[in-house]
Amino acid sequence: MKQKPIIEDSTLPAAVMRRLLCIMAVIALVAAACQSTPAPAPAPTETPAGPTAEPTEEPTPTVTPIPPGTILKIYSSLPLTGARASEAQSVVNAIHLAITTQTEGGTLCNGLFKITYESLNDVASGPDYDTLREEANARKAGQDADAMAYIGPLDSGAARVSMPVLDKAGLAMLSPGADYIGLTKPYGPSEPDSYFYMGVRNFMRLVAPQDVQGADAASWAKALGAKSVFIIDDAEQFGHGPSDAFQRAAQQADLQVIGRNQVDLKSGNLLVLAGQAMRADAVFYGGLDPLTAGQVLAQMRKAGATTRFIGTSAIMSTGFITTAGSAAEGAYAVADGVALDKLPPKGQKFVQDYQSRYNSAPDSAAVYGYEAASVVLAAMGKVCLKDRTTLLSAMFHTHNFDGVLGKWSFDANGDITLPTLLHYRLQNGAWRVQ
Repeated sequence: MKQKPIIEDSTLPAAVMRRLLCIMAVIALVAAACQSTPAPAPAPTETPAGPTAEPTEEPTPTVTPIPPGTILKIYSSLPLTGARASEAQSVVNAIHLAITTQTEGGTLCNGLFKITYESLNDVASGPDYDTLREEANARKAGQDADAMAYIGPLDSGAARVSMPVLDKAGLAMLSPGADYIGLTKPYGPSEPDSYFYMGVRNFMRLVAPQDVQGADAASWAKALGAKSVFIIDDAEQFGHGPSDAFQRAAQQADLQVIGRNQVDLKSGNLLVLAGQAMRADAVFYGGLDPLTAGQVLAQMRKAGATTRFIGTSAIMSTGFITTAGSAAEGAYAVADGVALDKLPPKGQKFVQDYQSRYNSAPDSAAVYGYEAASVVLAAMGKVCLKDRTTLLSAMFHTHNFDGVLGKWSFDANGDITLPTLLHYRLQNGAWRVQ
């Protein structure tokens, strides 16, 4: 029997058909999304029209204006009491006079700066400077923000104390009296660099160092008629410099140097020195200690030597006179100083102003003090800034300064190029200019 083919019923239940249609629709949407082109990015929103912004610029630095009357202060450190009180007071007087005559009512730079001055004493209780007091003075000035310059000290030993302190503070220092060689030139170990820790020289002076005094003493010995000389020093660091300079100058002047020796108080060689000195027309003493110089001269005279005795400023002290006794009479000395009647016109005007104000003639210390203050004030008026570094540079590079001493400059060491020296002789117990 022939079988009938099986015929499938294509009619599906309605629920199943709906599910199939849904699945097909989802597939179609996914396919369309994969083939479609990305929509363009939305156009940027425009800023409403308004004022055009200016390009941004860096702000211009502004300089803080200096208020009128800003203080620039000058300090001095001097032996206001003790053996050199008279000299110190002369310096103080001269500084006051300089401020009065060289400022506009105590101001500079059209009233921008007010100049003030404070005087400090570097003597504690004895006759001479005190190292602790000098150091304290230097620290006070260095820590004062208004301080711009330090005039002083008069003594070389005091300067050796304050120089490193003021160098660290960057404060200009101008001495009217310190003449130790090593303060400005190579002399003792590491000198003068040991005083300038910061590598910048801040020390200047208006007096000739003692090697210059020694050289001048040789010329003076020849002028006094000496044909032969004997040289003595005290083996101290200070003493050999003046003696070396004297010896070189003596040889250049064709003076016969018959010998050189050192004082040795421990071995008691004073008699030996006296015997050696008797053979010369003049003896030069280049040592530091005036008491030792007095002992040497006393022994020379006791031994019968009539030789001229010449020293530097080191022997111009009461200690020398007291120790040598009557033997000191007639001794010679070369020291820094000025003859008032030989000063140039500006110097003569200063002498008149000083006498008018203080009712007495100025001494050499006053002249140096006035010149020191003049240098400081001139530099302040030139730079018109409250800046220690700038002022120090202006002072150190002083060139062709036309002052009461004459026209001069500072050399690369801070020494004045116009040394001023006087010749003294002890007469009736007092040093008198020759």
